[in-house]
Amino acid sequence: MFQNIIIRQFIVEDLLIIFSRMKDIFFQACFLYAKSILG
Repeated sequence: MFQNIIIRQFIVEDLLIIFSRMKDIFFQACFLYAKSILG
């Protein structure tokens, strides 16, 4: 029971880290794309 809670918490933290990194990459890509269009 206790182990499941710990494992679930680790999964949630990993997902949050992955999500925040993807968000950063997405914003960077949009910024570079807009910069290349606007010159």
